[in-house]
Amino acid sequence: MAFVEQDNRLAWQSSRTLGEMGENLAAVHLQQHGYRLVLANFKAPIGRNTNNAQVTGEIDLIAFDGEVLCF
Repeated sequence: MAFVEQDNRLAWQSSRTLGEMGENLAAVHLQQHGYRLVLANFKAPIGRNTNNAQVTGEIDLIAFDGEVLCF
């Protein structure tokens, strides 16, 4: 059982690392195309779930394209 738990942790870390790499590549791409980055990984409260636990959403990148705010 310990092997399965360890394997799941590695998969989660690998997935998280891949996501971070993707966000970094997206940020670089946007900047190379003239976007001005404002914020990354913005978390906003959405409400509560059926267990009354706080639920949040995340916007990975927020940037300006000229005067247009993009997210």
